[in-house]
Amino acid sequence: MSTTDLTKRNFTRQSHMIVNARYALTRGEIDIVLTLLTAIKHEDNDFKDYQFTIKELEQKTDRKWNSKQLKNTIKSLMSKPLDIPKENGKGWTIVNWFSYFDYADKGIITCRFDKALKPYLIQIKGTQIISDFRHLLPMQSSYSKRMYLLLKEYDKIGSRKFNVEELQETLKVPNSHKTRYNKFKQDVLQRAEKDINKFTNLEINFIEKKQGRKIHEVVFFIRKNNNTLKDFISNIRADYTNVVLFHTSDGKPIKCSKKGLLYYADSTNLTLNKDDAKKTWEWLHENRAKLDCFKNNIINEDALKELEQ
Repeated sequence: MSTTDLTKRNFTRQSHMIVNARYALTRGEIDIVLTLLTAIKHEDNDFKDYQFTIKELEQKTDRKWNSKQLKNTIKSLMSKPLDIPKENGKGWTIVNWFSYFDYADKGIITCRFDKALKPYLIQIKGTQIISDFRHLLPMQSSYSKRMYLLLKEYDKIGSRKFNVEELQETLKVPNSHKTRYNKFKQDVLQRAEKDINKFTNLEINFIEKKQGRKIHEVVFFIRKNNNTLKDFISNIRADYTNVVLFHTSDGKPIKCSKKGLLYYADSTNLTLNKDDAKKTWEWLHENRAKLDCFKNNIINEDALKELEQ
């Protein structure tokens, strides 16, 4: 059996059904799951036996593992199944992430995802969430990793509203977080906000909505994290091609072409020259919160009214 190179692949792909499933894992457990998710290729027709060394796992997860620690983590992971509600809301599926793990001489590990997860991880139909493992790994909180995936599903929409009790069930938080909302807010919501804004390609914030005196819902607002000019240009070229970015002082719309070039979207379709494009990219980055293409992601009273309906 050939070994699986864990070091060259960084993207995970999951069905929204998995992302919204009910489960709770420790940081070590979820890092193992995410590591193995990067081994699945888009063109795969079925799960394979993934084989790798403990040194490769250490390199990928950026932490030390010994055989005893790994065994205990795997045993704990195998005792925490996913609770996946049916898409029509009638029924559920209870399934483990993996069907088996094997640890052999010289630290060679072999494992396979459970076959019941095939519709959710291979040749996915419907909404799928693609995430970069390198954004998730630095987060110390497993809840932050889960919240990132839940919000990544809605990044193009710009907001996501959660019923507090339903979110607590999805994350399977302990009773101490259910009975004391402030603890849930501090350990889960605020921690996720801090971690996601610091480590990932998203920038988020949230507001609380009351029903009587109780916090009933939380609404997260989601934007691309464009802290650097390079990231900003990459995001525009990836998600906002041929969309009006802004209008010049004389009313000309500026767009970014599929080739990544800025141009006037008027009768001329004139591409900006190199010097003008450089200055325009810098201006766009400095004024990104005001751009036409981001207006749907900016908190305003109209957005709040729409979410309340």
